[in-house]
Amino acid sequence: MNTLYDQINQNISLSQSEIDYINNNLKVIHHKKNELLFREGEISRTIYFVSKGMVRLFYTVNGVEKTAFFYSKGKFICPGES
Repeated sequence: MNTLYDQINQNISLSQSEIDYINNNLKVIHHKKNELLFREGEISRTIYFVSKGMVRLFYTVNGVEKTAFFYSKGKFICPGES
């Protein structure tokens, strides 16, 4: 979790009560390699934080996958179009 707090602290300082709130409300989920986090057209109500590994965002155009972004350790993923 330190990576999450390090990333946040680059922009703002968290109080102990804010850290406690995050600790009490954050749900850590581990995903397997090649597992889809969400599909195009779905509504996502989740903000993801990459604590390990890498995530690829891609779209399918005429049956061909087109990579849009790569998210590496320490990055947030927020499906803005959903």
